[in-house]
Amino acid sequence: MMRPCFIPPRPIREWRDLWRRKRLLGNATSEKNRMQKVLEDANVKWESLLSDVLGVSGQLMPDALLNGPHSPSEMARLAQRPGPESSC
Repeated sequence: MMRPCFIPPRPIREWRDLWRRKRLLGNATSEKNRMQKVLEDANVKWESLLSDVLGVSGQLMPDALLNGPHSPSEMARLAQRPGPESSC
């Protein structure tokens, strides 16, 4: 016969779940900082132009740069501005 597996009590399971989420969030922040550092080392200063480097504009602009040279005005057109419904 097999012994039953240990299932921790509910408070311990909830604590483990909370800890996993905290660790995942920390990993995401670490990756974001790493990406900003690589861009800064390449002389690309996204943080002065974008409020969220990993937002829509922050994803469109590097893709455009990888596909070839673009003028500053072409890059500026890739900036996604919030619509009027999102203003407070």
